[in-house]
Amino acid sequence: NGLGVGEYLFNLYLDDEKHQIKVAIPEAPKSVITTDSIWKGTSGWLDGGHSEGDIKNYQWSLVSGPESSESDKKTEFDSPKSVRTRVDNLKNGVYMFELEIYDKFYRSHKTRFQVSVVNQIEIV
Repeated sequence: NGLGVGEYLFNLYLDDEKHQIKVAIPEAPKSVITTDSIWKGTSGWLDGGHSEGDIKNYQWSLVSGPESSESDKKTEFDSPKSVRTRVDNLKNGVYMFELEIYDKFYRSHKTRFQVSVVNQIEIV
């Protein structure tokens, strides 16, 4: 559409009668993740509640993390489509998480956040 943020006034002519239509285009959404950057234990919380805009959908994903063996449980989100989610089955290492949000106009924004998981004893 090429229109930026702002208000626009359009003229529409029907049967030689002029009608004006006012259209407002709001700011695009902005995703924001809040959490501690160091987690102790096998689970932690990610919070997208400070994201900006009229947000309709949230989607959490794991971008990267420590290698897992076949016997390890996979890293899981308890509510991957919620504003706040718990992440389970973590082991020592660095994880990169991503939050993608969508507003009512289907515009999206992604944010990545790195977390270090420490202080676990691993039995070999």
